[in-house]
Amino acid sequence: IVMLSVMVGDRCVGWYSAAYGLMEAPLFIPSALMVSMYPLMSKYFNSSKEALEKSYKKSFKYLFPVALFLAIATTLLANRIIIAIYGTEFINSIQTLQILIWAGAVIVITNIFASLLVAINKQQIITYGAVLMVILNIVLNYFLIPKFLHIGAAIATVITEGFGFIYGFYFVSKYLKCSLEINFLKPIASSIVVFLLIVFLSKINLILLIFLSLAAFFSVLMMLGYYTPEDIKLFKTLFTTKTR
Repeated sequence: IVMLSVMVGDRCVGWYSAAYGLMEAPLFIPSALMVSMYPLMSKYFNSSKEALEKSYKKSFKYLFPVALFLAIATTLLANRIIIAIYGTEFINSIQTLQILIWAGAVIVITNIFASLLVAINKQQIITYGAVLMVILNIVLNYFLIPKFLHIGAAIATVITEGFGFIYGFYFVSKYLKCSLEINFLKPIASSIVVFLLIVFLSKINLILLIFLSLAAFFSVLMMLGYYTPEDIKLFKTLFTTKTR
């Protein structure tokens, strides 16, 4: 935002900030899940490597569909969301949001890596990664903002978060030495259903469409057997613990 202001002016800052705020808003949901999972990871680090690996795999399994839904639904509905919240004067924020939401989707997953690295006492790795991401982001903004304005800043953010994902995944894989074994096809199939739903019901109330899309996405996952009875039991345990 500082670089946008200095290099291209406050109008671009407003367009970028509007989109960035909407990208950040839904991230509290996966963050809350990782807050609940963190004590388990810390406990398992001292007691059972097998259980630690299982909690890592479960976290990825639960949050990948959330990230995918946020990215796809927001990309498709960005124009309606921006106009409904900010009005037509922020129409230049639409494409910015469509790009930034993919950074948000990546952040959902990298939260898993950060929580796990802290749980296994590798906080310094996160610090080094954050420094590298800051440097990368500044360099990317320096080259992209003059040419693409606020869109360039959004692209820089996505690339930076993508680097953070690769960095986190590398070190988590290095210390855990386990594969994820996630079924990606079922969330993708659910995403196709959401895409079709939004396309065919694009004229209905925005809030209703969002809730219908959310319900359809996770209903399809349930019907395809993506979530097991063990997963549902763990959801209830985490939710109960969080609300006490």
